[in-house]
Amino acid sequence: MLTVFTHVATRKRVAYRRGIYLQASRIAGCIGSGEVRYTPVAWR
Repeated sequence: MLTVFTHVATRKRVAYRRGIYLQASRIAGCIGSGEVRYTPVAWR
């Protein structure tokens, strides 16, 4: 079974593994740059 959800930052429907990668990149970017703004994913 393939889990697909909408990744809010990219506004694309992605599979679970790709979504985890995108979120990890986003979190690392927020930590590295000191950016406070973080957008979680929308599960559906």
